[in-house]
Amino acid sequence: MNRGICQKAIMGVICALISATGAKGQVIYVDADSPGPNLGSSWNRAYNYLQDALEDAESRLRPVEIRVAYGVYTPDSNFADPNGTGRRNATFRLINGVTLKGGYAGWGMPDPNGRFVEVFTTILGGDLARNDAPAVDPCELDNDPTRNDNSYHVLYAGGVDASAVLDGFTITGGNANGPWSDNHSKGAGLYNGIDARPTLRDCTFFDNWAVGAIAEGAGMYNDVNSSPMVKGCTFTGNRAIGAVARGGAICNGPGSNPKIDNCIFSRNSAEGATTMGAGIYNDARSGPNLTHCTLSGNTAGGATAEGAGMYNDSNSHPTVGNCILWGDMPDEVFPNGEPAVLNYCDVNGGWKGNGVHNMNVDPCFADPCVGDYHLKSAHGRWDAEAYRTSRRFDLDNDGTVDLRDFSGFARSWNLKRYGLPADSDTDRDVDGHDLKAFCTRFLSVYEGKGFWVYDVNDPDDSTESLTSPCIDGGDPNSKEWRKELWPHGERVNVGAYGGTGEASLSASDCGNKADLRDPNDIDFADFAILAANWLRRTSPVPGDFNRDGTIDFNDLAAFVERWPKKP
Repeated sequence: MNRGICQKAIMGVICALISATGAKGQVIYVDADSPGPNLGSSWNRAYNYLQDALEDAESRLRPVEIRVAYGVYTPDSNFADPNGTGRRNATFRLINGVTLKGGYAGWGMPDPNGRFVEVFTTILGGDLARNDAPAVDPCELDNDPTRNDNSYHVLYAGGVDASAVLDGFTITGGNANGPWSDNHSKGAGLYNGIDARPTLRDCTFFDNWAVGAIAEGAGMYNDVNSSPMVKGCTFTGNRAIGAVARGGAICNGPGSNPKIDNCIFSRNSAEGATTMGAGIYNDARSGPNLTHCTLSGNTAGGATAEGAGMYNDSNSHPTVGNCILWGDMPDEVFPNGEPAVLNYCDVNGGWKGNGVHNMNVDPCFADPCVGDYHLKSAHGRWDAEAYRTSRRFDLDNDGTVDLRDFSGFARSWNLKRYGLPADSDTDRDVDGHDLKAFCTRFLSVYEGKGFWVYDVNDPDDSTESLTSPCIDGGDPNSKEWRKELWPHGERVNVGAYGGTGEASLSASDCGNKADLRDPNDIDFADFAILAANWLRRTSPVPGDFNRDGTIDFNDLAAFVERWPKKP
């Protein structure tokens, strides 16, 4: 190893760390359990209600970041009305220059600033009375009376721009069952008003309902000319129910042009006499751009049911690239042809319309029955569920389950609600069962290597595929493969995890694994990527060469070893 280069690299890491501690914008804290006084200035003094933080942010010089700890927040509650008003038109309004970030550990946890969205679940809920029947099987809950008092729209974005950001929340329990003329039978999870362009990242839209003679966009409705940017989001279990039901997950209204990347649409439904687009409905003149999305398990049911994955009005013009549409019933895309353009997609039954290099092959999902749409690979597949399970015990994310984590566990003891981080069996109650599970893992050490699995053929099923054909099946002109871990084959994967650190690994070892940015050119630009993620323990990121879950000196040594040698 070149010692001089190594010393420069170490100094670069130190400089990067120093710069990362620089000044930040204004931050407001929200934690439903913070003891107060509740002024929003720290986790100990956090606002208990998100509405109070939004009101504070609107009066401040922006930009402002609102950090929200795990818990359930309803739009009708604030300091003045801690038990809620019960008003169904109450909603959380997105604001220009304000970033809402959920998924924080918050007060009482060993690391209150720790952030892991899928464990520290931050819920924006429309269940104002907190009496909704659990949606174990949504098909059994038609006309459920416990939802009649839920919010029409959990969130509303009226004419905002991209600086209005929602990041890391679960949006659930919206019930848009009011008059269509008042826009109350559409957009139960999020209603994007005319010309709205908010930014949405890493959010889950779950179990929202749109009900009426015309029901549209239960998860999200995009009104005229709205163009939200949606990245890394999941839409699951949302339902549009009506004589005409359009867009169980998303309905794109006239002229709307959302950009939707790395999203999953699963188990959404459109139910009624005429149903269109259980996953996505595209109205006239809309032109959504979908890249690296997976649509699977969505269902359109009724006398006329079409486009379970996606329905396109004849005057719409959607563009779909590097996506998987598989297992939607009764069909994937309607019409199977114009006006949509599909490129480098995998479509069940094939694609007859415009576009190039589309496939009709089983994508080999890891386990779609439990919502795992990673692609099988004999060379390595990220086990997201194993990682989430480990983080439910390793609450401070230091790699070991110890007394610090137990203090966080005790913080949740006997609490009864959805989304508790220590609720290992997810029964909405931290109790003796969770304590037993914690004790069995006490002093366990977790490493990232344990979260990569290698798929093998089932000896009892000779037809089972070992590795997904969607690996390295994306657009060869895309540079998004650089965000995938090596071996990446220097070609991006198809589907929701293509172009991310969770992309399944390739059989091809072409390229240099230290080359993180520009092909065939290892330099300080690559090192900057390494430094930016230094000592970060998270889901996979480029630069974690040994895939142990942390970018550290082992990875630095591997990087320097591959640094070009002087002649």
